[in-house]
Amino acid sequence: MQPKTLFKKKELWKKCAPEHGHAVCSKFDKWREKHPQDYNELNYESKQSYRSVFVPGKSVIILNGKTLEIDGGIKSLDPPCLGTAFNVGPHPFTCINCYAQRVSFKDLISKRQNASLPTRESRIGQRGFRTSYATKEEMDEYNISIEKENKELKLQNKRLSRTLYSKKAWQKILTQSYLDDDIKKMTIDLISLFEQRDKRESIQFALLKNLLLKMKSGVNHKFTLLIKNVACLYKNHLGTTNYSLLQSLFGLPGKTCASDHAKPAEINLGFNNNAIETATERYANRPVVECSDEARTLRYISPLMDQNGKIELIGQCWDADLNRWNDERKYLDDILSKNSIDQYSALKDYVDGIIKTNQLAKDTAIHNFTSGSGIASEPIVFLVWPTPNSGYCGPHLLKIWDVIRTKSFLNEDNSLKINPLNLIGHSTDSAGFQLAAALSLMSPNKEAMKEGVKYLTLGIGESCYASPYFGPLPSIAFLDYDHGLRLFLRCLKYNTLEMNFFPNPKVTYSAAITHLKELKLKCDETESSLECPFSNNDLLFARYLDQNCDAAIKVFQPSVADMLEKNVNGAEGTVLYLRAVIYLFEPFLNPSSDPIYMQTSISTGITVLRIWRKILQLKKKRLTAAPKAAKEPAKRSFFLTYGCYKTAEILFASATSYMLTIFLHFKHLGPTALSPFKCGTKATERIISEVQGKTNQFQSLDAQPTLLDIIHRVSKVQMNHLVEEELIAAGAKKLNSTNRRRLSHKLQSAKVTEYKYPDTFLEFLNHQRQAYKDGVKMGVELYREYCEDGIQWLENQCGLDFLHQNGTDSIPKENCFDGSIDNVYALRMLTEISPSILLTQSVMDKEKKINEYFKAERESEEFESCGEENIETNPESPKPSTTANTEDTVESEEPQNNKWLI
Repeated sequence: MQPKTLFKKKELWKKCAPEHGHAVCSKFDKWREKHPQDYNELNYESKQSYRSVFVPGKSVIILNGKTLEIDGGIKSLDPPCLGTAFNVGPHPFTCINCYAQRVSFKDLISKRQNASLPTRESRIGQRGFRTSYATKEEMDEYNISIEKENKELKLQNKRLSRTLYSKKAWQKILTQSYLDDDIKKMTIDLISLFEQRDKRESIQFALLKNLLLKMKSGVNHKFTLLIKNVACLYKNHLGTTNYSLLQSLFGLPGKTCASDHAKPAEINLGFNNNAIETATERYANRPVVECSDEARTLRYISPLMDQNGKIELIGQCWDADLNRWNDERKYLDDILSKNSIDQYSALKDYVDGIIKTNQLAKDTAIHNFTSGSGIASEPIVFLVWPTPNSGYCGPHLLKIWDVIRTKSFLNEDNSLKINPLNLIGHSTDSAGFQLAAALSLMSPNKEAMKEGVKYLTLGIGESCYASPYFGPLPSIAFLDYDHGLRLFLRCLKYNTLEMNFFPNPKVTYSAAITHLKELKLKCDETESSLECPFSNNDLLFARYLDQNCDAAIKVFQPSVADMLEKNVNGAEGTVLYLRAVIYLFEPFLNPSSDPIYMQTSISTGITVLRIWRKILQLKKKRLTAAPKAAKEPAKRSFFLTYGCYKTAEILFASATSYMLTIFLHFKHLGPTALSPFKCGTKATERIISEVQGKTNQFQSLDAQPTLLDIIHRVSKVQMNHLVEEELIAAGAKKLNSTNRRRLSHKLQSAKVTEYKYPDTFLEFLNHQRQAYKDGVKMGVELYREYCEDGIQWLENQCGLDFLHQNGTDSIPKENCFDGSIDNVYALRMLTEISPSILLTQSVMDKEKKINEYFKAERESEEFESCGEENIETNPESPKPSTTANTEDTVESEEPQNNKWLI
């Protein structure tokens, strides 16, 4: 039928007659203008309808004197048959309307006689052809054509929806569905509305669309990646039982679908090569830092099915040498094959033997990669192993670093990877053998220099540490600046230290926790207008439990130093101490994109510490505390602990090397990548905290999990971190629940400045050298402002030239980095040189001294934070005296017996 005929037949004008301005809709032309969408639907219906029909019936007629037998006739439907034939004229047996269908009828007969099927047209889909007879090529071509048609139809529908449906039209459509109580139609209309919206809209539309599709179909449908991420995250948070309620309410995937989605993030015991490949893809063209820490583990033997389907018994300590790790795996079949009465006896004998030899692991090492640039850390755990209860030393950690470096840059055939994992360094705790390994890695080594190893440094004697090139990228020991900041706060609390910037009988320039306590008392007065950012608990010292990094962040603030200077008398030493630490940690805590500012800041902080140390050396005062120093004031130290000062030097050297590395190898990331605030173990500590149940990230009631629990939970924690970052990137917003989490694990980006990169590395290097010199001047002036007597005395004694003679200027020119590293050099370093072997003697010497001083402190029952109050001396030099003479323990400034000393 014609659209006009259908219009009159359905009386469509009656639907809109009551509306204002629609009185003219009784006329077809006016109605078509007012209702374009309805007209399109009517026109489509008109094209689909038949205009005529064949009416069967045998009869005999006489036409032009001839007798004809006919089987039926054509009856017109649009326009309708009049029912009366005219006896005269060209159509004596039909009415006018039926005769008008003659043209269409002749065309139809002509098409049927002349139509043919082209050979190029696919046979699939034609009537009478079975798809099982089609060839594979025909099926592929047919599928491709169908996909193209579907895409074109979807695009056409989207354009049509955007063109035809306005905001008011959508309101009318949804309102009508509501009034009709047609839930299914409303669901379909909402889906069409969401498909019309821009894809850049909020994440809520994707979730609502998923719920509506679930309501529409009533069965499972294809979930998008975003919906699977939501399901995986909340299944880990809530557990299977509680998640089922959320699933039924919001149409989320089932527990099986959520578990399958999380399978790629599962972690196995030992090295996970697939995790390294995942890290290579995720961190493409970005710097990567390897972080490690240890988690307390409940001593327990658990069964675990490996990738080959064998049951492995885990919980026993592994050998510290990673070359023996394959021999450390214990399988159930091997244990049960022994000559035992039964399986129970075999297992009991195995467990009893482990307990007897003290081989149940109490710590588990967790190694992960983290992004050195960007807002999110994106941690990827690649190594989990049970550490031995004793015997795990610095050389073993160096060997692990060697293997990680090799896996990052080399293929299995020892060729350089085209797309490597851009590993630039390692971050660990700044205590014990980790500190010794970091010091050895960053100390210029004569054996390494003989092998042609190049070192990255400013080259103006700025530090005694430098970053070696053991591959295409430097190896930087970052330690952990969070841990280092806690060390500086603990030094204020130790009763074995009397930190004095210029010991003399007239004026005291001491840094003490009592000054901060006095400030807190003044702030707590009822009439005081001062607001103190820290609490009384932040100033307490609980030995072995003082791990609150937020307390250190609250104390080391410029506002605290300003309040001390104005309100507490005699606190010049504490103010100088606070400002020096603030300058030193500024690039780590407040990231910036200006390398000159950051280099100047860290140079200012380290300069104050070096001046302080030099004054004490010239005055022959103690630099480290002797045993029983807590009870005997004569044995107390006037300086920082060993671990604290070495951490400060490493942080300065690592930040300097990091900025040079970013310009050299990652210049494409821009100046915002220059800040080293991502180069710490925050991500690792967060993983361990969640694994140990210190947060509510997933259901767990075990504060000390077994090794099996750690493996399973690390997989969940890692998946949660990845999903959260993807949801935040998709538009979701996450609020931190407590102040501690906000300070410890906040996402931050570098402050954008007007700084622009120079054209060449030499220009950048000269700018950083000048920034270091400016920082030295600022450090001297800062010391002069708060301890003028000390700086004047030092200038009279030896001058200030020692500030530019700290060791790196003694590296031979051929071992200094010259601006580029070729593949030949990188391949030789990775395949022919073993840094762990070259540095073994150095790390053993440093670790030996740490252990010796820690043992002496244990005998005196004065535990000073894991042996950080040690002094690094020549192994052949005499040990520090334990007498009350304060002039016995003085560090040497000159190298002795060709040893690299600080």
